[in-house]
Amino acid sequence: MLARRSPTARADADKTMNTSRSEADHTTRRTTPQEGRTTAVDGQGAANQTLDEATARATAIHDGAERLLSLLSTRHPRRSAV
Repeated sequence: MLARRSPTARADADKTMNTSRSEADHTTRRTTPQEGRTTAVDGQGAANQTLDEATARATAIHDGAERLLSLLSTRHPRRSAV
């Protein structure tokens, strides 16, 4: 039986992007230029971490799909055309 699918990576990315955008808008309204630079650097670090996590998830999904395809291929060899 196949496991239930979690929300798509695209939906997660869109949600994260929208949240980050609203936080950035809120932060820019209430910070000094120096605080803004610090916040931008912190935000860039958080964005890089989110990207790394999404890449790791995508890689795991891809690797799992390759293993499944390999397993199915070995159990059900192709028939040659007659």
